[in-house]
Amino acid sequence: MFNMNRFSHQKRIVIFESPGAWQTGVLKLYLSLGIEVAVLEPFHAYHHRQGIRFFPPQLSPEVKGLIGEGKVRLITVRELNAAEIYLLAGDRALNAMESAFARYRRRIGKLLRFVVHTTGSPLGEDVFRINLCFRLAEFYSINLLAARIAGFLPGRKIVFYPERIEFPYFFFQALLKDAQRSVEEHEPLVFSAAAKVFGTCVRLKEDVGEFFQLTVRVILSLLLSCKPVRQEPDRSFKFGMGVIAPARQLRGTQRGADFLVDEKLLRASEVAYFPLARLTPQHKQKLSEVSGNVYFVPKEESYRGRFLSWLNLWGLALQGWPAPTAADIRSAFILFDNYFKWQSVLKRVHLQHFITHCDFGEPHIGRNIALKAAGVETWHFTDSMNQMCTVAEPARGITGCHPFWAYMYYDHFVTWNEFLKRNYERHHCSVGRYHVVGCLWSGHIQSKAKSDWSFLGNVPAEVANRFVVAAFDSTYSCHGITSYEEGITFARDLIKLADADERIFIFLKEKKDRSIHLKLDPNGGRELLEVYKLMDSHPRISVIGNDVDTAKLMSAADLCISFPFTSTTLEALSAGRPALWHDPLNLYARCPYGSVSGVVSHDFAQLKALVAAVQERGADAIIGKLDKNSPLWDPFSDGNAIERFRELLANGKAASGLHEALPVPNRSIEMTGSKKRV
Repeated sequence: MFNMNRFSHQKRIVIFESPGAWQTGVLKLYLSLGIEVAVLEPFHAYHHRQGIRFFPPQLSPEVKGLIGEGKVRLITVRELNAAEIYLLAGDRALNAMESAFARYRRRIGKLLRFVVHTTGSPLGEDVFRINLCFRLAEFYSINLLAARIAGFLPGRKIVFYPERIEFPYFFFQALLKDAQRSVEEHEPLVFSAAAKVFGTCVRLKEDVGEFFQLTVRVILSLLLSCKPVRQEPDRSFKFGMGVIAPARQLRGTQRGADFLVDEKLLRASEVAYFPLARLTPQHKQKLSEVSGNVYFVPKEESYRGRFLSWLNLWGLALQGWPAPTAADIRSAFILFDNYFKWQSVLKRVHLQHFITHCDFGEPHIGRNIALKAAGVETWHFTDSMNQMCTVAEPARGITGCHPFWAYMYYDHFVTWNEFLKRNYERHHCSVGRYHVVGCLWSGHIQSKAKSDWSFLGNVPAEVANRFVVAAFDSTYSCHGITSYEEGITFARDLIKLADADERIFIFLKEKKDRSIHLKLDPNGGRELLEVYKLMDSHPRISVIGNDVDTAKLMSAADLCISFPFTSTTLEALSAGRPALWHDPLNLYARCPYGSVSGVVSHDFAQLKALVAAVQERGADAIIGKLDKNSPLWDPFSDGNAIERFRELLANGKAASGLHEALPVPNRSIEMTGSKKRV
């Protein structure tokens, strides 16, 4: 137990966020001088960039020992309400973007004009917008944290050692104030001078690293200019499919890369698959077995014949040092990497449509500019409802925006319902037309087939005589949204449900491989795995891996229960099957879906009651309560969303009754001798 009386006479306190080796040494020095020291409990945040993005470095055994001995105070996530910082930072970053960028562009004006001139599109500057949006989210993350600490310790002189603090924090602070955007004040908290120096050194190292990468591209473009072009025959495909998530798309389930192919509207011979992510040998083998053609885009196409463009970019980076910064340089060469590569490929491979999903961020901008110039229509489809808008609480200033979905550039955006469509609209996307087609994956859920469990291999014979629940966990964070504490309680409630009613048999499908949990949160992950071991040993619970076909599991089960707000519940409801979300710690009652009566249970008693209602009345116990006119639900609920998507692709235009085009955001950029508007 921390001894508060030990430091009660002191006014000064030094706080460390994630003390590494050098900060631990400084921490012990403060202790030797009799100065009060505190450490923050690790939590999920934007400004954590090392290791797994957004996940915090864990406290070392040495620091934990000092906390256990009462020498160092631990400030918990609950005391700062730090779990909501992630959501608030994303909201504020997106809300401030356009006014902040109007001032930021003065800093990188030459670079912007060169990029727009080279690509021939004003949307080339959106890679810088996307990058700035993430950097603003990182700023707000630290800014909100500092303000929370200052508010938690009023009247104290606080020296704060964040995981990393550098010049951009103070630059963005001034930039946002100049743009008249909200910034939290945190006096008397000050950032440690040592932490500032260390952070600036790390940033300079990154600057040098990015400049080195740009130099390598210049050299490659010079060397390849002397290499003869490889002759390839021209090839034509009606549809190009992006493979961006091989672990999911090449798993062998119905949601694979070829889910749209039907030999009627989208024939395999008309489809080419383009890997957009690095593939393992196993993934390459799986892709070769998929119906259709495979085209690997050569990396060298980004450099061949592009020497002057790369050299001019290198010169601009050198001329403007240290502005453009490493982040701006990186955005520019990501744009050029993709634009040049696809521009070259499209001279030999002719496409009419390019279809992808989960494809956001800087890389897609350059590719889609090249595709647009070649007359190819670009399509993005929603593959999940796992987005921040599902946990939004507007009354608390949390609207659910996230830089992930900011400034996406597609001709067509295919999504599940009006609620998700409205969410994308708030992200400054350059989308020609939105299409609400219904929940894509509900079409894979078949009518009741309880007797067929062959897809799972050997299952207990008694399953055929039980009320079978298909349960789905989520990706949990370290003291953030969807925390391990919630996941542990969710799993324990499933055990209690099985114990409370011997008629019930539960299949829990894990979303992630178990090995990931100890990496994401060593403490919470370990406890979750212990609960899963209890489930493994339960006579009426079977824990199955993430390679099982989700739709087949839901087709055979009597009820689907998932963690808020995993897509599986919406998929089942869209197919007319009973399903609910279980909110074990009552954290989502004020969220859009959480406030819908009869679809979400907020404690074990409610869970038990809803399950009993489905046992008694079937699907109508839940589906009968849904307002089919609500934007939250699939407006069709007929399992034909994939067919509607195919018809859109086959026709190349919106089908009757679907949503019409939205205006493209009105953003402008000065070009050489002229001004263009999007």
